[in-house]
Amino acid sequence: MAEYELLVGVEIPVVNADTYHRFTEISRRSGDYAISGGAFSISFEADIITAARLAFFAVSDRAVLATSTADALLGKPLNDETIATAGQMVADELDFLADLYNGIAAKRQITKVLTQRLLSQFIGRGQ
Repeated sequence: MAEYELLVGVEIPVVNADTYHRFTEISRRSGDYAISGGAFSISFEADIITAARLAFFAVSDRAVLATSTADALLGKPLNDETIATAGQMVADELDFLADLYNGIAAKRQITKVLTQRLLSQFIGRGQ
């Protein structure tokens, strides 16, 4: 938007009944800045993943999408093997930046675990 423009509306698409969302972050203490955080949106048909968006924050200098990992989930069931593979793929896909307290290796491992935890929450979807 330009300096002189005015926002007059926002369209939010309707989500189908088979799409679920989860959000979490890992921090040192409650109230601290996140070491790693994720916001996931996944659609299912029966038990097969039909769409996925995996967004991460506090891992880089901006929020990032793990598009390759999300694409790799398509057509697969959400099970322990898929979750483990996705965690490793995210760790390999994202470009991590160190912060004052955590190096790149720590952020990579924490984000891998966060991904696996967050995906596990989709197994009991709708609860």
